[in-house]
Order: sequence, then C-alpha cells, then structure tokens
Amino acid sequence: MSGVLSGILNGVRQRFLLLGMVVFVFTGCKDPEGIEQRVPPKVDEKPYAEPDVEKKERIIGLIMPQGTLPGWWFFKLRGPADKVEAQSKAFKAWIASIEILDESRALPKWETPPGWVPSGRDDIRMALFAIGKPEDGLDCGVSYVPGTLLDNINRWREQVGLPKRGAGDLDHLMEPVMINGRRAFFVDVSGPGGPKKMMGPFHGKQ
Repeated sequence: MSGVLSGILNGVRQRFLLLGMVVFVFTGCKDPEGIEQRVPPKVDEKPYAEPDVEKKERIIGLIMPQGTLPGWWFFKLRGPADKVEAQSKAFKAWIASIEILDESRALPKWETPPGWVPSGRDDIRMALFAIGKPEDGLDCGVSYVPGTLLDNINRWREQVGLPKRGAGDLDHLMEPVMINGRRAFFVDVSGPGGPKKMMGPFHGKQ
C-alpha cells in the first residue's frame, strides 16, 4: 500500500508542479499591481504638422479619378493667398457642379461661376478661366494628368514652397469628398511661394 500511496502522492505533486508552471507563465510577467508588461507600451506617433512658414501663395484644388482609366482630373486655382481666399466660395460651388461624362477623357461638364470668364486652353490644360483682375495673379484651369495621388499632391506642395510628404501623411494632405456620386479629393495648401514653372517629368503640368 505504501508503494501505491507513494505513487499517488508523486502524481499529485507532478500535477501541482505543472499547474504552478502554467500559472507562472501567465502571471509571472505582471508587476505587483497586476498590470501586464509583456507588450511594450504603445508610443504615440508624432502629430502631423505643417512647417511654420509665411502663407503667401495658395492652391485649392479637386483631384478626381477618371473611373477605371489611369490618370486624374485636376480642377485647380492658384495665386496669392488673399486672392484665392476671395474666390474660394465660387471655386467650391464650381467643383460641386462637376460631372464626369463617361469612362473616356472627354471634358467634364460644370457650371461656370459668375465673373469667371472661359479663356480657351493651352498645351496642358483643357480649360482655362480668367478670374478677377490680371494683377490679381490668379491661375485657374482643368487638366488630365497621370501619376499617383501622392506625386500630384506633392507637386502642388512644391509649387507653393512646401516640402514633399511621404505616403504615411497622405490622409492629412487631402479631404475625401463625393462630387455627384464620384469619389474625389479636395486639397488646400499654402506656403511662401514656389517656382512658377515645374521642371522634370511634370514640366508645365498642373
């Protein structure tokens, strides 16, 4: 009997030892207050912030994909920050009226705001507008441009004198909107002013 009892006791001890090891694995990594420390505390990401620069030049624009075709429609107003602000309400009314006709690159339809004068096109832009006085320095047009969304937004940033941003900042650089049932992105950037003509693969483009 003593041998049998000894075997039973040894089995019980082994079970308690195994149970203790399991408890240690799941509780041994806690501090005295019972707070688990196995996962390092999350470090807050650095908040997004634009550089503190003088805002002399401003671009407001709408970037709209052309359905399943590659490329983007640009509806863009650029100029001195105060002059752009004076036209911002008219600009937003304009882009709210835009209708993409089909899955081709035919010029979209829109309602031209009062005081805006259609002024033809150029080598890059498919439509231009004369807005305000010539000395106001406003430039407004419509174009169809390839490239990624980030590339295009960064080009606009450079045009007003702001640094490029990375893909991780994309959500901060634009505001998703719906225009007559189509997804689009509204962009508003201001800076000290940049080059009047862009060089490189997007030379002369919007």
